[in-house]
Amino acid sequence: MTKALLGLISVGDRIQWLRKKKGLSQVQLAKAVGISGPSVSNLETGVSKMPASTTLLKLAAVLEANPDWIISGRGDPYEWPTFTEGDEAELIGVFKSLGNEQKAMMLAVAKSLKQ
Repeated sequence: MTKALLGLISVGDRIQWLRKKKGLSQVQLAKAVGISGPSVSNLETGVSKMPASTTLLKLAAVLEANPDWIISGRGDPYEWPTFTEGDEAELIGVFKSLGNEQKAMMLAVAKSLKQ
């Protein structure tokens, strides 16, 4: 990891860094993602600790960034993870281990991706 990325310790830091690298204002990012300007500000300042899953995916798409990196700081900011057959089995296992509310949320995210 480069020295510049080491200081990006929070989700908000990473979103702000990506936004600035794209040359977007908070308002422009908010409009592109479909959320309010204050929502972007709240994410960047840490008032909101974590974007909703659908917001995260939209942020990743607009910022052309790896959603896992946005959340965890792991990996390359611009390299999207690849999906293998082994990942499918892991995904099913994780899904089965979730509670009903979490399963419903995961299904909603999956359906939104399908559209």
